Amino acid sequence: MIAHLLRQSHVNCSAFLGGISRNYNTNLLLGESRFTVMEADEFDRSFHHLKPLMAVVTAVDADHLDIYGDQKTMIEAYNIFCSKIRAGGILILNSKIREEIRCPEDVRCFTYGNDSGSDYRNFNIERRHDYYLFSLKTPGTVIENLRFPFPGIINIDNLTAAIAIALNCGVTEEEIRKAIILFRE
Repeated sequence: MIAHLLRQSHVNCSAFLGGISRNYNTNLLLGESRFTVMEADEFDRSFHHLKPLMAVVTAVDADHLDIYGDQKTMIEAYNIFCSKIRAGGILILNSKIREEIRCPEDVRCFTYGNDSGSDYRNFNIERRHDYYLFSLKTPGTVIENLRFPFPGIINIDNLTAAIAIALNCGVTEEEIRKAIILFRE
């Protein structure tokens, strides 16, 4: 979703995705931009080799316990990853896991979700015939009546995180509106 929002804007990006995008029929996108989008997987701790400018952490569910042993160790691996975000960077956290993840001092941290305390909060979600209609509160504004044709309420949360990153990269509200209508996966 992040790569799509950036690609459909004046910002653009390169991207290495975890699967084949239906929008682009590939998992490798090359663009003229300072931004590269990567899906980092915690599976083998390889995400500890990255030094991102921005990162999104969506969940810290007990996964890959064959690697980590227990959830506490896995959460600590996420905290190590977050500590590698470059100074002046941005961390976008699912508001449900805010208490689990430490935000480095030199990184701006924002939350996303549908609870009232989220920095990027989706609300007024309505399921229409073939799309969702919703609004989004950001730290600076409210974006109303976003149309998103992709199924599943969880994808509204995922899109909220993607929009948070896109806005912080300089994508405009109008570019976001146009791009989300075209998102296929």
